[in-house]
Parts: sequence; C-alpha cells; structure tokens
Amino acid sequence: MAIHSVREYPDGSFGFRYDPRIAISFKEHEIKDIDLWAQWDMLTVPTLVLRGTESDILSTETAAQMKIRGPKAKVVEFIGIGHSPMLVDAEQIDIVRDFII
Repeated sequence: MAIHSVREYPDGSFGFRYDPRIAISFKEHEIKDIDLWAQWDMLTVPTLVLRGTESDILSTETAAQMKIRGPKAKVVEFIGIGHSPMLVDAEQIDIVRDFII
C-alpha cells in the first residue's frame, strides 16, 4: 500500500498521493438533504460497486438498494476495508478486470 499511496518530492521528502484529510469536511458538514436516487435510477449501463465493509460513507443499506435499483449494480464487498478498496492486490484487480471484460 505504501508504494501506491506515497510519493517522493523533489527535495527527497515523502508525502501522500492523496489528501488524508478528505473525509473531515464530510464529518464536519454532514450532508442530509441530497437525494441522488433519481439519477441512479436513470443509469442503464452495467455498474460495479466496490464497498469496504468498514465504510462509514457507503452503508450496507445503500449498497443493497444500489443492487436492486437503477442499473442493478453488482456489489462486491471487501472485509476489513474502509470506504473503498485501494485496488492494489490481485484479488481486487481481478474483480474489476473481470467486470470490464
């Protein structure tokens, strides 16, 4: 995971390839009044939803609805992972590759 989530700066120091504070604004300003189900229900393309079972953003209930509504997504859950898998190990990559081809 370190190989894919860390980068070296020109001065030799290291930092994240992503903003580790990205979720702070979601916790400080909880979004309660946005309903995107109408847009989801209009989708007609094959859809893959990857969910970490420890996600505090995509609930089990919402993922279950995504499976039966709109494009009727294929939902794959990864045990012990937060919001979304990093897609760096062979199992995770294979799931995405098999869905695409």
